[in-house]
Amino acid sequence: MANPGLRAAAPGNVPVTYVSKAALGTCAALRAAQDRRDEARSSFLTWIQAGDLLDPPRCRPDRPHPVGERVSLAYDASMMMVRALESLAARLHHAGPRQRWEPTSVNPVAVHAEVLRQNAGPGYPGVAGLIRYPPDSGEPVDKRLALLRVERVPDVATEPVEVYHCGTGDRPQPASCAVVPAPGR
Repeated sequence: MANPGLRAAAPGNVPVTYVSKAALGTCAALRAAQDRRDEARSSFLTWIQAGDLLDPPRCRPDRPHPVGERVSLAYDASMMMVRALESLAARLHHAGPRQRWEPTSVNPVAVHAEVLRQNAGPGYPGVAGLIRYPPDSGEPVDKRLALLRVERVPDVATEPVEVYHCGTGDRPQPASCAVVPAPGR
């Protein structure tokens, strides 16, 4: 489903329902979040609509290419890494006013520990949903998963429709599951 070239070769008469971790990062979900003044998703929407970032640009009214399964997940992973690196470097740099800055202290183990530290409490408010890790694991807690449905697999311009989801969307709260009503019902 993430590869438009492979989708184009699929039979057009078979609908598909598949699992996605990116249902909160679709064009429709991003526009709704922008209307709610959700700054993180609004900023992401602005980035992916720009003419100089993705080819083709996504979610434009004049060229409605869907975001794609991997775009919001890659963005969230990158931004979590950037946030961890900035925080770790700042903490190490300012640890002691008389200590010499040691850039080799920023290494893969330290960055991994910083990602876990930052995401253990309230979590990271990602475009594809809240990302939280327990401090002793790298496995996300209550990550939002959804079942998305596509009526015609080769039709890559039509966004999939969410039919069911489980997990936490945006706030640390008890995970729940829900059937998503079809539009107009």
